Amino acid sequence: MSNDRTAWLLGKVLAVVLRTIRALLRVRYTRPDVLGNLDRDGKPYIIAFWHGQLLLMTYARFSLPLTAMISQSRDGIIGTSVMNSFGVNVVQGSSSKGGSSALREMMKLVEAGHRLGITPDGPRGPRRIAQGGVVSAAQLSGALVVPITVTAKKKSF
Repeated sequence: MSNDRTAWLLGKVLAVVLRTIRALLRVRYTRPDVLGNLDRDGKPYIIAFWHGQLLLMTYARFSLPLTAMISQSRDGIIGTSVMNSFGVNVVQGSSSKGGSSALREMMKLVEAGHRLGITPDGPRGPRRIAQGGVVSAAQLSGALVVPITVTAKKKSF
C-alpha cells in the first residue's frame, strides 16, 4: 500500500477517533452568533485559528462550504482526509511550498461563496505567531478575519 493511501486511511481513522472524543467532551459555545450573523449578511470571512487547535476545530460552528489550506506533506494528506470527513474542502499549500497557487485557488473559492479556514502560525511555527498568509488572503479577497479558538474539558456524567 502506498504511503499516500496509508496516510489517507489514517486520516479516516482519526476522524472516527475525533467523533468518539467529541462524545466525551462538554461543549459550550461562546458567541456562536458571530459566524451566524456573517453567514446571514453574506459577507466572506476567514476563520483563523492556531495550528495546535486544528483537531478540535472540526467542532467549531462554521458553515459550509468551507475551504481550509493544508500543507502538501504526508501530514497534510492525513489532515485532508480528516477535513473531508467533516465536509470541509481542502486546498493544499503552505508558506514553504505551493502557497501562492493555493492562495489564488482560495480567492476563486471565496468568489464562489466559500468561507476560508487558515492556521496563521502553520505547522512549522513559530507557534502562535501569525505569518502573513492570512493577511494576504483577507486583503485579496476583501474577507473579514474572524479569530476563533477551542478549549475542551472532560464531560461530567
